Amino acid sequence: MDDRTLRTLDKALEEVVDMLTDHGWLDEAAWYDDLRKTLVGLDPQSAEFSEVLAELETSFTGLGSLTDIPLEALPTDTLTNASPQDNQHQRWGLVSCATGVIQEIKKKIR
Repeated sequence: MDDRTLRTLDKALEEVVDMLTDHGWLDEAAWYDDLRKTLVGLDPQSAEFSEVLAELETSFTGLGSLTDIPLEALPTDTLTNASPQDNQHQRWGLVSCATGVIQEIKKKIR
């Protein structure tokens, strides 16, 4: 497992935490941050690493996932003309990045 792949996932998760924090979803942000920190401290070949990875993957797709959390436009968004659709695009980009990296990691640890 190369460090670059793990750093990419870590960075995507940091961005998820920041996005959720910015939008007031503090409990959800803390949950992702806890999983991020746990993942970083585990051996990629361990069963626990695979379990945390699977939990993260599930959190990005399906009902009750990150994509279901409503993200309204922030007051600062009006200054930059950002719309709620821009927030949706940001979220989709993060989900796409994270799930892509997770798939890559899963192939390497099998």
